Amino acid sequence: MCVFVSSIGCQALCRVLCSNRTIRILHLDGNRFNDECAPLFAEVFSQNECITYMNLNKNFFENETTGRLFGKSLIENQRLEELHLAWNRLSSKACGYILKQLGTNLRLTTLDLSWNGAALFAAKAMNDLLKKNAIIEKLYFDNNKFNTECATYIGKGLAKNETLKVLSLNGNPLESSGCYATLRPLIKHPTCQLQLVEFIGIIVNQDFLDLVNELSGILPNLIIKMGRGEEKEYE
Repeated sequence: MCVFVSSIGCQALCRVLCSNRTIRILHLDGNRFNDECAPLFAEVFSQNECITYMNLNKNFFENETTGRLFGKSLIENQRLEELHLAWNRLSSKACGYILKQLGTNLRLTTLDLSWNGAALFAAKAMNDLLKKNAIIEKLYFDNNKFNTECATYIGKGLAKNETLKVLSLNGNPLESSGCYATLRPLIKHPTCQLQLVEFIGIIVNQDFLDLVNELSGILPNLIIKMGRGEEKEYE
């Protein structure tokens, strides 16, 4: 059963969701839910054993406490497979605390935190997640203030991970050096399962293009998309 909600009281909605056993897919994007609603949704994550897909994109979640609540509740949830929190206002620590708790989650395969403020704290948490979690397959972190320093942590995590298939970093201020730092560790990781990495909107130099060519011989199934825009992608 799929439910689309446009406008409904958060408290009443979450009370229903905590006990509902029929809803599997839930779209709640663009409903102006904010940090005051976070404890209610955290309770839903903890108590509902049926929802496998949750879309909370384009809401107003923001602070560190929200990240802690969501992260803690995701430890208890072993049914949710996809969580979408793109286009919120989540701070670096908020994103980081969500990531930190996923190391023990045995079900979530897709996490979308695009268009938030992940930055360095979250990049370090992603490093730990990629080393510990053997379930996550898709991570979307477009436009999240990741720079070259952040990329070094992400790259170190990728070097220890054998389950991630999709990593999207479009629109981050990585520059060519950050893109290089993300993928360089894969040279010594031939069992990496990555199939798609996206750097669209980031200008890259010849050193990075040379790395891409080198990786094509080591990871022939990996597609790397890059350039100023989709019309200038390279594969």
